[in-house]
Amino acid sequence: MIVSFTPIRSGSKGVPNKNIRILNGIPLFHHVVLQALKVSSLNEVWFSTDSDHYAELAPPGVKVHKRSTETATDKSPTEDVVMEFVKTRPDIATVVLLQATSPTTTSKDIEEALRISASGKGCISVQPANVYLYEDNKPLWTKKTPRQDSKTFAVDGGIYVIHVADFLKTNSIPTMPCQTMVIKHPVCDIDTEEDFKRASALVSLTLTAFIDVDETSVRLKSNYNTEQWSTQTLCGSENQLKSFILA
Repeated sequence: MIVSFTPIRSGSKGVPNKNIRILNGIPLFHHVVLQALKVSSLNEVWFSTDSDHYAELAPPGVKVHKRSTETATDKSPTEDVVMEFVKTRPDIATVVLLQATSPTTTSKDIEEALRISASGKGCISVQPANVYLYEDNKPLWTKKTPRQDSKTFAVDGGIYVIHVADFLKTNSIPTMPCQTMVIKHPVCDIDTEEDFKRASALVSLTLTAFIDVDETSVRLKSNYNTEQWSTQTLCGSENQLKSFILA
């Protein structure tokens, strides 16, 4: 059995109640679990919480795992709650760990991660990371690489495909052996108020259904709402207007 699993807890300190805070019309954690529901190869979609109130917010079709207080502290590693979950479900072979704080994760991202992990190795989502680190004012690099030639990537925290048999041996995430999947669209990991603003813009772009331009208005239609501007205040050709809205 293959399931998705999204751990959330009620004690967020940086942004209080961030996992259920409304982002573009729905609670934050809904974004990833609703995308997971679209993935036909997932047998079940789960989220785990220590809060009865959070549990009541589960969308239809999403199952709730009640995590213990021991695995829901601000110092509890994700491995603890995943282990707590899989030990109750010996029929689960693969867990797709989806982070609620990565609302730009799409169903296609999840499907691609599962395709890559079908070889028997785990999978993590990553982003290009052409960075140069310093420690104690000393560079940790010896030679700079042009951005387009860089082969360095950073974990973006959105998706981890975990084969349970490997996880039970190591109790570590990601499980090894592991492959990487480069996410080709912008991502975000929400931890601050500024992150929420950026996430709102990125989610609107990711979920845009289409842009409609006529003689009187420009409408950006997404899964959750429609935003409209008067063409009296926006000048330019149809393509220019579309470019402006999506910039």
